[in-house]
Amino acid sequence: MKQAAQSILKQSLEKENEEIKLDKALRLAVKVLAKTMDSTSLTPEKLEIGVLQKVGDDLVFRQLEATEVDILLKEAEAEKKKEKEDS
Repeated sequence: MKQAAQSILKQSLEKENEEIKLDKALRLAVKVLAKTMDSTSLTPEKLEIGVLQKVGDDLVFRQLEATEVDILLKEAEAEKKKEKEDS
């Protein structure tokens, strides 16, 4: 599973140490988790995602709502289907 995660990360990031936007990082995290977790299908009930961001001089933690996680999961599934169709 570790190799699958590393492979996805290498394919998804164009350059090593590339800075990515939060939305892309979240989609990538969900994609890696979906590929490597033992669950047959991920749901917002099975997956919690938190975001730690620097806002000014403060670090702010926010846990994503179930609806936000659901959107990320649907986007990951759609991307997976598109990749299968393209190959």
